[in-house]
Amino acid sequence: MNIQVSQQALLDALVSHQAYLYRLSSTEINNLLAQFDSISGEMLSQLRDLLDELSDAEKSALMAGQYTTSALKEIRTVIQSWQSTVASALLESFSVSATALAVYEATYQAKTIANRKIEPNGKTLLNKAKKAPLSGGVLLDSIFARISNDTRVRVEQTIRDGLSQGQTNQQIVQRIKGKKALNYQDGLLDQSRNQISTMVRTARSHVSNVALNE
Repeated sequence: MNIQVSQQALLDALVSHQAYLYRLSSTEINNLLAQFDSISGEMLSQLRDLLDELSDAEKSALMAGQYTTSALKEIRTVIQSWQSTVASALLESFSVSATALAVYEATYQAKTIANRKIEPNGKTLLNKAKKAPLSGGVLLDSIFARISNDTRVRVEQTIRDGLSQGQTNQQIVQRIKGKKALNYQDGLLDQSRNQISTMVRTARSHVSNVALNE
């Protein structure tokens, strides 16, 4: 009977632990999405101002994907800088929280399963997680680079498509950002938010598993 009670207590503890990890992931996702929205908002503000200054000839060149003038090159620089900043800033923030997660997970599992007190090295655990690919072969260090690159491509395509359809600069920016009345869920950036949410949960689960195994 005592063994059965002990096993049930362990099972209950692990189930509760998984629920706690899920809440932690939700908090981290919200933090990263807020960071993504802030960086993207700055980019869109700059982009709108730059689009407003373009001549008809420059709009035609941009529609064709040609960055032939200083104004057009500045637009390309703004978009590329945004892509780079999103990738690096989100990875840096994720790494901080993932290091803390690795330490917590290893400490918790050692205490719960083996009744041992340990002092794991978070950076060592995170490095091990980075060297092991996620499902599909994706590496931790590249998860946000892939998302930001996909988003950059969609932004550039939306700009070209909007120009070809004769949309105003405000309409183009709105297609990218979305409408406030719809909580911005109709903009293409919401696809990126969904990608970030899914990838962060997968990545944090990966870090937890590596920490547990170690």
